[in-house]
Formats: sequence, C-alpha cells, structure tokens
Amino acid sequence: MQRRRLVVLSLLVVALAGSFVHYGAVSAAHRPYPTTEELMTNPDGYVGQQLLLTGPVSGVDTANGTLTMAPSRSYPDFEMVVEGVDRSVTPGGTVQVFGRLTPDGTVAADTVLVVNASFAAELYKYGVSVAGAALVLVAFFRRWRPDTGTLSFEVREDD
Repeated sequence: MQRRRLVVLSLLVVALAGSFVHYGAVSAAHRPYPTTEELMTNPDGYVGQQLLLTGPVSGVDTANGTLTMAPSRSYPDFEMVVEGVDRSVTPGGTVQVFGRLTPDGTVAADTVLVVNASFAAELYKYGVSVAGAALVLVAFFRRWRPDTGTLSFEVREDD
C-alpha cells in the first residue's frame, strides 16, 4: 500500500513539473501586452496598442500629471513617461499602469494603480498571509494527525 502511494505521488509530481515546463514554453504566445524588451527594441511597432506596465516610480511631475517609471527590473535604465496620472504617487513607490503608447513614446494612462504605497503596506500584506496560513494549519492539525507508517493523515481520536 505504501509503495503504491509513493508511485502515485511520484506521478503527480512529474505531472505538475510537466505542466510548469509546458506553461513556460507557451506563456509568451498568450501574453496580450508587449514586454519591456519588445518596447525597447521596436517601440514604433506598438504605437496605439494597449500596454500593462508595472514598476518603480523614479520621478513625478505633479504640475503636468506625469510620472517616470522603470517598467522592468531587468532593465533599470529603460524608463517610460506616463501621462494622465490622477493618483498621488511618490518616487520609490510601485505602480501598475494600463494605457496606450503614443507616437512620441509616452504612455497615455487609462488607469494608474499604486501597488505598494509604502513598506508598511507590503509588510501588512505578507503578515496577514502568514497569519492566515498559520490559522489554516492549526485548524487542520486539530482534526487530523499524520501517520508516518502509512504516509497518510488520520482523524484524531477524542481524548
């Protein structure tokens, strides 16, 4: 019985790994927006198309409603100017911009979302996730116990 479970577990792990490889092989074909590399090499080919950019803000011009951002951590020197910003953004924060590429190389923003307004917001996000995972594990192990002999979980007996 234990050998059969190990074989089934091994097959499931191989199937999961295979799905990861398949996704990695075909993910670029299903991406609806151009990548940063595509924008760097052929910006004129994407004029008028919708873009989805996420990255840190390096500069803000509140008088003109523009910001400068680096849409890729891989290419920190490549920056894009975003027009039509209607949010309060500070340099160093991370934003997600949805808009169209204009002929002059700027992005006319339809939507600008502040992803992490501060370090405290990011800390809160991870803290809540860890607390939730801990509560799920506590609830699970109050009802179930592992049996190492059969590599399974069994219902706990009432004491």
